Amino acid sequence: MREKSVLLTTLGSSGDDRLDYQYFYYDDHGHLSYCNSLSVAEAGTKYILSQKNIDEIIVLGSGASYNPEDALRPQVLRNFEDYSAEGIENLSEYSFFRYRIAQFMEDIDVEGADVLESIKPDRQKEIMEAFRKICEQGEGITGQHVTRKRAFHLLNRIPEFQTLMEQQLSGFSDQEMRWLMMYLFARLDPSFKMHVSEYNEKIQMCFVPIARAKDSMLPLDNILEIVKTVYSDDPDHIHLYMDMQGIGSADGFTLISVFSMIANDVTRQISIRGLITTHSLPSSFASPIDDQEMKRYDINLLVAGMNTFLKYGKVDLIRDYWYSRHIDHPRIELLLYGMQNVSDGISLCDLANLEYGIRILQKVFSAPGTDHQLELESNIFRLISRTIQMDYGKLLTEEKISGLELVKWAYRKKLYQQTLTIIESKIPLEIVEKGILYYARDDESRLHMLQSLRLCYEKAHPAQRWTFKDPDHYFIKFYGRSLPRANPSNGERSHAYAILRVMELFEDHDDFVRAYSVLDGKRHLLLRLMESYYHIGEVRNAVNHAEEKAPVISLENINVRSENKDLLLMQKAIENFIHAYEEVLKAVDQVPEAPVIRISGEEFRTWYAGQLRGGKRKRRGAGSRNTEQSRNTDGSEERTEASARDEKQKRPETSAQNETQNQTDTSARDETQVPAPARRKRRRRRKKRAPGETESSTGRESAEDSE
Repeated sequence: MREKSVLLTTLGSSGDDRLDYQYFYYDDHGHLSYCNSLSVAEAGTKYILSQKNIDEIIVLGSGASYNPEDALRPQVLRNFEDYSAEGIENLSEYSFFRYRIAQFMEDIDVEGADVLESIKPDRQKEIMEAFRKICEQGEGITGQHVTRKRAFHLLNRIPEFQTLMEQQLSGFSDQEMRWLMMYLFARLDPSFKMHVSEYNEKIQMCFVPIARAKDSMLPLDNILEIVKTVYSDDPDHIHLYMDMQGIGSADGFTLISVFSMIANDVTRQISIRGLITTHSLPSSFASPIDDQEMKRYDINLLVAGMNTFLKYGKVDLIRDYWYSRHIDHPRIELLLYGMQNVSDGISLCDLANLEYGIRILQKVFSAPGTDHQLELESNIFRLISRTIQMDYGKLLTEEKISGLELVKWAYRKKLYQQTLTIIESKIPLEIVEKGILYYARDDESRLHMLQSLRLCYEKAHPAQRWTFKDPDHYFIKFYGRSLPRANPSNGERSHAYAILRVMELFEDHDDFVRAYSVLDGKRHLLLRLMESYYHIGEVRNAVNHAEEKAPVISLENINVRSENKDLLLMQKAIENFIHAYEEVLKAVDQVPEAPVIRISGEEFRTWYAGQLRGGKRKRRGAGSRNTEQSRNTDGSEERTEASARDEKQKRPETSAQNETQNQTDTSARDETQVPAPARRKRRRRRKKRAPGETESSTGRESAEDSE
């Protein structure tokens, strides 16, 4: 993957005197790093280059910041050859800035050398003697021994240092003060100076002119040009660093917001890695470089992520922020894991993932807290936790997740498809569990329901047998829908089916089991609930299979204030259901608990498999008895045939009619030994014979006829 690190900065004025050095420092947990600079922009850029390996520096400035002959397109800094103080007053602000950064990359300072040569050697000795005397006084004040490493720090500790020098040395001038500061900076230990973190021979710099509108805001065209420049070369990923010192708070906020929006898009092609502000403080010897802007940006991003999670259930911004901090905190890790499952459940429209995430959040919030707290992150996540608890309400405080609370929560967040899924998937189970409409109250009614489910299952098309996965869900949503009365021709199916469930199935019915309800005396509430529930399914199908909009669009005829009819239909259906369910639950709370017996999907599958095995055993048993009976019959016939032969030998006068009958019986038995095709032919010939006619006589008669 080709990555690119970009520094975006703005030009401030370097003043009329381009040898008027300023000094800046960065405090890294007590370790100070200094740099000298002839402009505020130079200091911020030096700091970033001392921390990161940058590929391109994009400089923003007004029309007065560059000359027509300046090369504004990206150029490699190393190719800048004007390392000379001659004629620097003729350079534009941009060219002078590029000239100074090119020196920093090579670890040289031409202007600094000029400052050190500006004072004669004899005067230098006088200045240093006065400095030593002040250092001796400063040692008593600060309690620190003044060494080569600490001398420059001492200047920063004594704001009135120049006044003290003027008191010690007559005629002490600003130019001499400039020399003393540069001398002490040059002698500063290298570990206290900023240096390029990693030399990049190919680092480039370019300039983007920006104009000011009448309201002093950054025009949109400028913002688009800036974004286009940042994305030049089309890298796979961009690491963006920004120094907002010269652009103003409003314009800086606009740029940060634009790049933040781009950074959070689907492609994630850009990431903001650093934000600094650099301000020159005239009363201070050295001015601080503030890198807290990135932390403030992160906090704003974290707050935006919290808002996104609370509104839409998306956890990406919060998760990315936390992982970028590389902090180990098990409680927050569990919190994020629960939030991630909620986010996945919403994205997948999967009730199981959603409820799993909520249960994890329940456990996290109910577990005792820890005394160990992080710095800022802990306080922020404590705020996030508190906000989530307030937003989720009873979903986190009640042991069992309420279907009604879950529906209201999703609807409040405008997650309409997810709301419909919750209603259609979770509410049927609650309707049965709470006794609002159920199918079994004792072993007898339970067995009847199992038998009825078997009949429905065997009649169902194989593609629809998934609906029997949960008998409670099937009983509420599908049971009895095949009856003609549940499918009227006028299209009011939800109303007709609701009436069928409420009015007819409370009585004995030929096709279905009897239903029960704790609201038997308030069937109007039950009817309204069931009708609103079945109407949800119709609305969902209507919206998901809505007709296409007009293919030809006339902009002149578009009513931009018109509302989406499908959305209004869905909102109305959901609100009607919520109101109906609330009324039913109030009525349920006022009556005794119903003796509900439920059948699980696993229970039905086990029972059904047992019924199939029992049927096979019965069929095998019946087949064995038939085979035994056949064997007994054959044996009797064989004994009868042998007796007949003996009788014939003893009684030659046996009638021809009896002999013919015996031949017929023998022929019938022998036929079972004939192959199947021959048996079928013999049966066809037998059908053609007249009743009482034998095969042998027919054959003889045929032979006689042929003669």
